[in-house]
Amino acid sequence: MSQEESSLMKIRHNETGYERLGDPFAQLARHKIQLSSIIQEHKLPQIPIYTQIVMTHKSATLYKKSPTILNNVVFHTNLPTRLKEIDITQNNTYFSEKDSNKLINILLKIHRDEEYNLMEYYGLSPSDFIRGVICPNCTYSPMRKSYQKWFCSNCGNTEKNPLQHTIKDYPLLGLGNTVTNKSFREFVCLHSSSVASKELQLLNLPHQGSKKVRTYFIK
Repeated sequence: MSQEESSLMKIRHNETGYERLGDPFAQLARHKIQLSSIIQEHKLPQIPIYTQIVMTHKSATLYKKSPTILNNVVFHTNLPTRLKEIDITQNNTYFSEKDSNKLINILLKIHRDEEYNLMEYYGLSPSDFIRGVICPNCTYSPMRKSYQKWFCSNCGNTEKNPLQHTIKDYPLLGLGNTVTNKSFREFVCLHSSSVASKELQLLNLPHQGSKKVRTYFIK
């Protein structure tokens, strides 16, 4: 890694000023070493590994824009073009389909999702967030269950089954990966336990226990 690469600084602007995000080249170098080690450990053919910094945040700024740095940085809209440029330079086939599938399965097997608790990170409690089903049309909350549909009193939009998306927010808010009829009612602003039970059945979540004390597991 060259000196100009190692001194790269990425800045993201926000409402209070800016936030230094660190050196992406150092991260790429680490990932490249890790991938190469995995390939070697499982006795797969050694392949050339190319790295690329992809800018996805519209408020990000790069300082020290040398030719070396700019050659390794691309905005997400230009990523397909850059991938084609790299592909053109390759004349050899390193991986068979069997090798590719083996590496894919290995990476999927060793992958671990980062445990991130949004509530703890920002010092929030359950009383700090807006409960209820959020209208996908105007973001108003809560939508109300009306017969077989959910109705937004703000814009009049109706949704047949918005809970498939709403329930995914439950673990992201640090509320855990399990839900009961009571906690579900509180989360989506339902008053009827029987209606909540029917909605939970429609979500087809894994569960255990009898109906009165049933625990549902959010995938």
